[in-house]
Amino acid sequence: MIYEDAEDGNTNGWHVYDETPAGATISNVYDATRGSRVIELSGSGLSNGYEIGRRRGGGRWDNRNHKAISWSMNYSEAFAVYVAIETTDGARYMKYQPVDSDGGKSGNYILFGLGADADNGTWQTFDRNTEEDLHQFEPDNELIAIHAFLIRGSGRIDDIKTMMVHSPIVYEDAEDGN
Repeated sequence: MIYEDAEDGNTNGWHVYDETPAGATISNVYDATRGSRVIELSGSGLSNGYEIGRRRGGGRWDNRNHKAISWSMNYSEAFAVYVAIETTDGARYMKYQPVDSDGGKSGNYILFGLGADADNGTWQTFDRNTEEDLHQFEPDNELIAIHAFLIRGSGRIDDIKTMMVHSPIVYEDAEDGN
């Protein structure tokens, strides 16, 4: 399910969820490196936040069929990506940052590193199995739905999509004699 590929030329579905300080903008621009349109987020670094989908209420994706998410980004500064999910234990935010290690659980946030070079100013694509990430720190919790994609920091983003996760094929074990 593609939620944003920017090719429509607009920013429909996006909003600034943290407008302090004022002046944060969301634009649809042409990116020569990618050779396509992308979403450009511009503000005061980590102070401003942007969202597509909604964490709660109208506009939530309520995607119950897909358990993984992918996005492409080009950032030259610190950022924090949040994937808002609904679980059997309530709302959770999967937080992804340009660091080398996972941070564990802090309240309703589950923290993961995308690598220290994730903000190196080049286009990179990240694929995350949201259900697997949840189970890493909350093994008894179950993912119900993905609702929104949020990001703090200024940079460019493209190709936000959710995907199904396929279970590995389990073959009959002939050693058990059955």
